[in-house]
Amino acid sequence: MNLHSARRVITALFVGGLLALASCTNRSTISTPLAGQNKLEELRDRAATGSAQGQYELAEALFVGIGTETNKADAVRWYQRAATNGHIKAQRALGNLYFRGEGVETNFAEAFRWWSRASEQGDAVAAHNVAIAYRDGVGQPVNREKYIEWLRISAERGDADSQAELGDLYRSGRGVAQDMNETVKWWRKATEQGHPKAQARLARLYYLGLGVNKNIAESIRLLRAAVEQREPEAEAGLGTLYATGAGVAVDYKKAVELLSSAASAGQPLAQFSLGMLYANGFGVEKDLVEAYKWVSVAAAQNEPGAEHMLKNLSDELTAAQIQEAKRRAANVPKTAPR
Repeated sequence: MNLHSARRVITALFVGGLLALASCTNRSTISTPLAGQNKLEELRDRAATGSAQGQYELAEALFVGIGTETNKADAVRWYQRAATNGHIKAQRALGNLYFRGEGVETNFAEAFRWWSRASEQGDAVAAHNVAIAYRDGVGQPVNREKYIEWLRISAERGDADSQAELGDLYRSGRGVAQDMNETVKWWRKATEQGHPKAQARLARLYYLGLGVNKNIAESIRLLRAAVEQREPEAEAGLGTLYATGAGVAVDYKKAVELLSSAASAGQPLAQFSLGMLYANGFGVEKDLVEAYKWVSVAAAQNEPGAEHMLKNLSDELTAAQIQEAKRRAANVPKTAPR
């Protein structure tokens, strides 16, 4: 395959590929209170008087070991007191602990109960967790209608993860009518909060001119912003642009760097594009075994064009070389993290 043809193939993958719709996992929101050793006794005094805020701050200090040794079991007791007294952050944190099994035995039903309590008081992050619980059946049966209802509530309250995921739903039409205007609206809101996946996905829309006026410069700006947060989708997109010279000067060194990072994280477009670079010796020494390795992993994720390229590579490799490529591929993540 010549240089021009390879560039066309890689560019087509970026431009024509379907968006990989990923969603967010539950987040830990345990923070570090402004407390040191001198403040610990003050927190204990406040907590003992029934102050929910004092109980919450004491729980935080005990959990992370500020002014004292870490004591998760004692921290849970104070989280429970603060949560029972209606403290929203304590309710959310307690739900997280039950979900992860930290300081308590894992109990998804209790996690859901405390997230629900915080959600009912207006907490956006807890509402996101409730949505994901309905989506994945965590502590409750799977319920797509409730999932979308709570995802929308969380998004409207300003949660960036929910905004990004709601944009995903409108893009794919899963559970809602497909609507590009709504997709752009929610991805843009998430992007304004620096959400890296939303930045990467909105960048593709600007590149293609879907739902927005085509703007290559804005696409590249968003990709670079997401790359700064090590977002694999953005690394794959920007790496592909550097490999093809689409909107930027060709820079194989940057392309290999970005695509290698994203490919190692399980991003299928990056895996395929990196395989193409190895197959043609762009920015790296030509290595058909390494090319087969990356293309085969991408093919396992149904990356468009990967299966066809794999057959072409097979024709140029010995059985022993293919076996070696498969051995290397066994150590590579097959799926991009959610």
